[in-house]
Amino acid sequence: MKKFRHDFESLNNSILPFLEKDKTYCIGLSGGSDSVLLLHSLHKLSLEHNFKIAALHLNHSLRGDESEGDATFCKEICKNLDIKFITKKVDIKKFAKNNKFSIEDAARKYRYRWFARTCKKLNADSIFIAHHADDQAETVLLRLFRGTGLKGLAGMKKTTFFGKLKIVRPWLNISRSILDDNIERMKLQFRYDSSNSDTHFDRNWLRHNLVPKLNEHFKSNIKGRLLRTAAISAEAYDFISQHAEETFYKHRRKSPLGNLFPLKVFKKLHPAVQNAVLMLMLETINSNQSQFSYKSITGLKMFALSDSLHCPQEFSGNISIGKAYNHLFIGQKKDFKINNIKITIDDTFLSKSGLVISIEQVEHREESISSNGEAWKEIALGNKTEMIQYASIPKQSVFNIRSRKNGDRYTPINGKKSKIKNIFITAHIPQQLKAAIPIIELGNEIVWLSGWRIANKFKVPTIQPQTQNILIKLKISTIY
Repeated sequence: MKKFRHDFESLNNSILPFLEKDKTYCIGLSGGSDSVLLLHSLHKLSLEHNFKIAALHLNHSLRGDESEGDATFCKEICKNLDIKFITKKVDIKKFAKNNKFSIEDAARKYRYRWFARTCKKLNADSIFIAHHADDQAETVLLRLFRGTGLKGLAGMKKTTFFGKLKIVRPWLNISRSILDDNIERMKLQFRYDSSNSDTHFDRNWLRHNLVPKLNEHFKSNIKGRLLRTAAISAEAYDFISQHAEETFYKHRRKSPLGNLFPLKVFKKLHPAVQNAVLMLMLETINSNQSQFSYKSITGLKMFALSDSLHCPQEFSGNISIGKAYNHLFIGQKKDFKINNIKITIDDTFLSKSGLVISIEQVEHREESISSNGEAWKEIALGNKTEMIQYASIPKQSVFNIRSRKNGDRYTPINGKKSKIKNIFITAHIPQQLKAAIPIIELGNEIVWLSGWRIANKFKVPTIQPQTQNILIKLKISTIY
């Protein structure tokens, strides 16, 4: 009995570092032995340390009456312990089919999405999961056979995040045998999931078929070796990740294009750090890490190290990838197109790319800023900048602001008539930024291709003649 008390106290003590008074915590309750024990442990601690618990149970509808029985059992145990209970029923097979996931992946993805939404409603920032050391060993082995990298071999962490939801696995270094011992001694009731015996699922096949054979062949408990591999891999991965994060945040720029990283710096990094930097560039604009496979990261790295300006690697999730002004950029695809916005003198307009466009009547002309598209390099690199030009136009004019159209031509002051398409090419404007460049026109004539000199027809004469024209100042500035 003394050993039991020590074990149960150890289980409780392993949870304490993750708790604070007067907060609400959730627990993923399946009805299985491990989650039931965790529920009792959290319940005991909640009475001693003054925090609230809510148990979340997702009915996956995979085992018919058995699944319904799990939900009923979980409801009853929470009622007996006076714990808030929330459940939801979902057709996981349908969800998996519609999204082209395996049953295992679909269940996990849906479950954690639902956890996140529900915890947010309950004002709980953490959810406790009863994963243990045996689960960790199986995870490492499973990821090894799937061809994972260091991150995968490191296994699960005690604390991770799903969006803003903190996932806590306090028993990750505790063996299933210790949990089973406590469950037996406490005479806890729990549900047995018959699907755990179904070896069509990869994890179950490893647990029932492969692990026993490995233990027999190596004449030892393979679990310890796998856990040691996870610990070593975690240390190595943490070292690489820390170096990559320091490098990334030191050199990273943010602009309308997304995250930018200097290619000169990138090419000098160790290949492992290059991979980690690319993952950071992707993760900071899209949290769906599951689509970032080794193959996709390798293809992206080959593009970064090549002379090509166009990335052949395709990513889902509307991710935009390219090179601009000696930088690699990765961002979300955005629609910067400006669709015929009417603007009058002394009015302003804010574009989707974060530019403030203003037109005002002035008495005197001052210095112009950006005459050959140089401001767009600054915008692409995330720097604050301004564009200012002056024009002579009729009074009461109403201007139209739009993006470039096919066939547009422009004649700047002291310049020749050119296709705007060619002007952009000469200035090395990234394809993703071209729609963000405002064109200001009067009637059917372009007054200003922003970032370049004013159109020759609307130039300000040296001596202002006695006409109905007025002097205006056209200005574009960044707000980031």
